[in-house]
Amino acid sequence: MVSGFLGTLISLERAVALGRPWAYAAPLLTGLGGVGLIVGAPLIAAQWLILAGSLGLVAIFAAIIRRHPALYTFTMGGGSLEPISKSFEEHRDAGELHKSEKIGRVVLPANEESAFPLEPGKEPFHEPAALVPA
Repeated sequence: MVSGFLGTLISLERAVALGRPWAYAAPLLTGLGGVGLIVGAPLIAAQWLILAGSLGLVAIFAAIIRRHPALYTFTMGGGSLEPISKSFEEHRDAGELHKSEKIGRVVLPANEESAFPLEPGKEPFHEPAALVPA
């Protein structure tokens, strides 16, 4: 979803800055990939659309760097390589936690094993605010 949303915004902004009609294919492809993720299209189709849009963004930055070779354009161009450097399999179960982990003093349970409250109360944590100041 992040690549679909931010990839669309960044590539659209860069396409407008470049001013070439072919550059608008990149935001179109990443936008279609993001919409595909939202509406439940096959995952692989959405991933391929986002990948194609990301490759289009790399092409946009190549054209921008040819016009204006500066440190910041090289930096942004290098950043556009990040989405295509990841394989599809890396993200397949990125949100899954397969074993419990302890971070600091907090234990994160795995496999949707939710922690039960130790002493549930019937009272709210605080009284509602008064409508008239006291």
